[in-house]
Amino acid sequence: MIKFFRRIRFNLMSENKTGKYLKYAIGEIILVVIGILIALQINNWNENRKALIKENALYSSIMSDLGVDKDKLNIVLEGLKSFKDTQFQVFNESIGEAVFDKNTFYEDLRWGERFNPIVKENHNITISTISNESIREELNQYFKLEERTKEAIMFSNNKRRGDLRAFLTKNGILNTKALYSETSYEFEPFRELKFINYEKLKSQYGTVELDQILAELRIDTAWAITNILDLIEANNKLQKSLELKITKG
Repeated sequence: MIKFFRRIRFNLMSENKTGKYLKYAIGEIILVVIGILIALQINNWNENRKALIKENALYSSIMSDLGVDKDKLNIVLEGLKSFKDTQFQVFNESIGEAVFDKNTFYEDLRWGERFNPIVKENHNITISTISNESIREELNQYFKLEERTKEAIMFSNNKRRGDLRAFLTKNGILNTKALYSETSYEFEPFRELKFINYEKLKSQYGTVELDQILAELRIDTAWAITNILDLIEANNKLQKSLELKITKG
């Protein structure tokens, strides 16, 4: 093709057809410019397509992590609800409005809940590469709520692991014999043990110390549960936003 155009230019110049040569040269320049523009357009299209594929992959990764976090949240939520039920049972027993319930897991008084979310940990840096402003803003809001929820759960745990555990230990409510009836080296079997000495726990009913611990736990547990429910709602909303963005491409 290049040789073809070169031959045309040579013929026009050799025939001294300057006017036609200039018109031809201008036409050739226009063709070259058009070719360059088309090439740039194709290159831009390819780059945009690559960027879209990369961003969709990031959205899919975030959605996967959101699913993991939601599963964790639901586990923690069930644990805190069970703990809340135990609190109510103990409180109602202490004021004479309930009696011992064999279905109540009194050992919940000692166990804590853990929540280690991965969405912010995995995507706090990559969020800056997301082109969609609304998705970025939604993720930032999710990160803030995630941190608030972690803090609320940790605060509830600290109260349970601190004041309540100290109270149980000080008053001899932990049944050492029951704990040592399990000979496994591992931790999980302890979760099934009945190691709360109910009679010693009952002996503390009506005391100011237990009453105030239960009051603090009631507040902290409710705050943790409220934040978990808010985060689950935000999790669902963000998943739908990402799903819609991927569908639209």
